[in-house]
Amino acid sequence: MILELRRARRRRGWSLTRLTVETGIATADLSAVERGMKPPFPSWRRRIARALELTEEELFRSTEE
Repeated sequence: MILELRRARRRRGWSLTRLTVETGIATADLSAVERGMKPPFPSWRRRIARALELTEEELFRSTEE
């Protein structure tokens, strides 16, 4: 599954470090989530979506079709 997370972060012009500051989630964890290597915990999904001003559904939907 390809996640929208990386695209959304880059559209805002944010680095992973900036997203870490905004969410309190470790950079390595965010990177793993972006690459689809680690599923995000529900609390992470909420924090990331809030920081990027998107809904969880927008952010974590599959873009493969």
